[in-house]
Amino acid sequence: NGVVIHLPGLFEEAEKNEKKGLKDWEKRLIISDRAHIVCDFHQAVDGLQEVQRQAQEGKNIGTTKKGIGPTYSSKASRTGLRVCDLLADFDEFSTRFKNLAHQYQSMFSNLEIDIDGQLKKLKMYADKIRPMVRDGVYFMYEALHGSPKKILVEGANAALLDIDFGTY
Repeated sequence: NGVVIHLPGLFEEAEKNEKKGLKDWEKRLIISDRAHIVCDFHQAVDGLQEVQRQAQEGKNIGTTKKGIGPTYSSKASRTGLRVCDLLADFDEFSTRFKNLAHQYQSMFSNLEIDIDGQLKKLKMYADKIRPMVRDGVYFMYEALHGSPKKILVEGANAALLDIDFGTY
């Protein structure tokens, strides 16, 4: 549930790995229903924030510009969009998506967002990920307390990106 996920990126990466021989990944991948969704506008904002830092301070953090920081900011402010939101009432999700997009547009006047296009893509991805989504807390509890399993845990890509111990 602490992971953020960019759905188009997930499927692009999966397709590349399928071409290299990865089989049946969608039967083994489990996505927490509480994972936050990285929207395309989060990625754009990540780049805009780096430009601002460079202009204001003469340096930047050096993020991957994948939208991770802005997505966690949305999570912390409780305006973020989770996988469970996407899979529930899509009209409600759309309203929250539009509100979040407008919030970022009010902060970044040059931010262009294709709201309808992004919502259409997200709806399509919702259908694709639905079989992979689980209550992550319950799944981890069962994995840790049931029969022995191998568990892969995701963390920060680099030490300096860590929100507590990295570049602040």
